[in-house]
Amino acid sequence: MHIFRLAWRYANARWVNYAAVIAVALAVMVQIVVMAVLDGMLDDMKNRVRSMGEQIAIWCGGDLPTQAEFAVTRDVLQEDPRVRGVTPLLRDYGLLSTPRKTWPVILYGIDLSAEATYSELPGHLDNLKLDRNDPRWKDPDKATSTLPGLFLGAGLAERLNLIAGDTVRLVYWPRNARPDVKPVRKRFEVASTFRSGSPISDEYVAFVPIDEARDMVLSHLPQGQRDRVGVLSLWLHDIEEASEMKDRVARVAVSALQKPGRDLGVTTWEETWYSLAQGMAHENMLQEVILVLMNLSGGFCVFAIIATLVARRVRDVGLLRCIGTSRLGVVAVFLLVGLMIGVVGAGLGTAGGYFLTGHTTVQSANLPDRVAPRIDAYWEQVTGYPLYPPRMFGVQGAKGLPVKVNHIKVLLYVIGAIMISVLAAVYPAVWAGLREPVEALRDE
Repeated sequence: MHIFRLAWRYANARWVNYAAVIAVALAVMVQIVVMAVLDGMLDDMKNRVRSMGEQIAIWCGGDLPTQAEFAVTRDVLQEDPRVRGVTPLLRDYGLLSTPRKTWPVILYGIDLSAEATYSELPGHLDNLKLDRNDPRWKDPDKATSTLPGLFLGAGLAERLNLIAGDTVRLVYWPRNARPDVKPVRKRFEVASTFRSGSPISDEYVAFVPIDEARDMVLSHLPQGQRDRVGVLSLWLHDIEEASEMKDRVARVAVSALQKPGRDLGVTTWEETWYSLAQGMAHENMLQEVILVLMNLSGGFCVFAIIATLVARRVRDVGLLRCIGTSRLGVVAVFLLVGLMIGVVGAGLGTAGGYFLTGHTTVQSANLPDRVAPRIDAYWEQVTGYPLYPPRMFGVQGAKGLPVKVNHIKVLLYVIGAIMISVLAAVYPAVWAGLREPVEALRDE
């Protein structure tokens, strides 16, 4: 018991020891905040990419399947309890033309009712919030045009200086058309812009009703034969099961849709966004390396301060040995000092990290009120600017800086900080324990 009391006395004897506690606390707090912000950003980006794209897509080329074939295939696929739904798509490339500028777009023809049921498109709209139970292109109270509606990526809309209600023209060149074949042109009204967080979607994508897309993309077919589907998009209850479901989906597609003159392919969202997924994995690895280095920096402070403490307590070490304290007892005293510094510092750092990543309401003169982590709110109070602008990566204003605290990682950071603090005390403690009493007293 006297060893614990002596260690506690040494830990509280000098203000410099508090610097070691602060160093450990700052290391743990920064670890928690950085981990929460990076994991939150990556998770936010991943969810937005997945929610706007096909989780599993059956791609068809050549002789496209009819709406009837799509319905049969959809019914078979939905027998799997892991499938939430299947929606039809037409996908191609065209030009978006305004009186001032023309820009290339990726043209998606979608079944709006089905898309609003399964995708996150309604929640990403800037100018119009669709009712999932009664999805429409325009608010009927504000509708002033009979033109079909179009959803436009916010980045593309800004580049072309377009807002909801503007009239645009889509231009499409039929594939493999003869040089004398004229492009198909069709006018649309911008029903709303959207900001999904996917750079490709926000900068290049335009969504139109699937019937309008059919009239353009399948204009080479007679009017009665245009009920075709280019992509069958599967929405899952758990998107992490996409890879293991791919083979079964491919078998169903071949069985239901394979025929001469038709090409089929199946891809998952992980394959479509492979580069982004790899980038996320590498960034996570880099994050962990940086956070470990932060913990080591706190450990170095503990080592320096305990080494100084031992050097200043040489006389005490000699007296302890003279009154019968064993070498292990002397070592234990200074190891306990390291343990105390680690435990108190890790505790304070954990409390600070959870506090800074907790949410509060941020009021701004230039932006609407939003809920954001305290680290974001404090930064804005000091600088006048949000740490994470609401529009960055498509984050909606009400969400602010995305954070995701992984409690398992926090526990590992705490354990790591305590272990590093104890290990940092090993060399000074052993050095003190090996001193002979006579040598220690003589040095003093």
